[in-house]
Order: sequence, then structure tokens, then C-alpha cells
Amino acid sequence: YFGIPYSNDMGRKNIPLPLLRDEQVIEAPVAQSPITRRYTEEALKFIQTNREKPFFLYLPHPSVHLPLFP
Repeated sequence: YFGIPYSNDMGRKNIPLPLLRDEQVIEAPVAQSPITRRYTEEALKFIQTNREKPFFLYLPHPSVHLPLFP
């Protein structure tokens, strides 16, 4: 798993939004403006690493609409 554990628009009263790799926090708070690019890069690495065997990749980009963060 690589991603955020909940929606990035749940309000500013919540704890800082962390970025996880499996169950480990690797960045908190996560910089949200480059998150789509980071998800894409991580997916491309996964595809390259696993290209010789079947896999399922679910890639839900969190910021596919107008920018929420500058």
C-alpha cells in the first residue's frame, strides 16, 4: 500500500494527513500538491518491478478535479 489513509478534504481539525507505505508513516504531514505525481511514479515502479507476473493495480488519484492545494 502507498497512499493516504483517509480523504484529503476531511477538514483541518484532523491530525496531519500522513503518507503511508504499507502500515508505516513515511511522511506527515504529506505535501499534497505533488501527490498525484507521486502516486503515478509509485505505480510505474510497481509495474516495472512486477511486469513478468500478473498483478492488480488500483490507482485512485485523490486530486483529479480543480486544485485544492496550490
